Amino acid sequence: MVEDFDSAFDSGTDPATADEAFLRYVKHAFTQMLALRGGDIGYPRTLPHRLERAGLGQVGGEGRLVFARGGSAGARVHVANLRQVGGQMVAAGLVTTEEISRAVCLLEDPALIWAMPIMISAWGRKAQ
Repeated sequence: MVEDFDSAFDSGTDPATADEAFLRYVKHAFTQMLALRGGDIGYPRTLPHRLERAGLGQVGGEGRLVFARGGSAGARVHVANLRQVGGQMVAAGLVTTEEISRAVCLLEDPALIWAMPIMISAWGRKAQ
């Protein structure tokens, strides 16, 4: 099994709060940063095809939407991402330092609930 978040579906749910809308804005800036650095943001949707081309059989895939809380494992992944590339996002003019700080605070707040990007899972079996 191979899994990855798919940013193409970030706008799949309407934000329920202003804080969730703000996090979507910062997540979009993060996705833009990945694209600027050469990241293949469409990669997760190609996973089943890649597994089949690699010779696996019984290939399948699915997407899963998770609503997470601030302070959760999912939130900690997003915080780590922002801490890792936040300075580059600011340098590229995608967000401000204050916006990165606000996003980190929100992601650490257990009162926050937000829709994470869709997790694409793909699987296959080795031919026997």
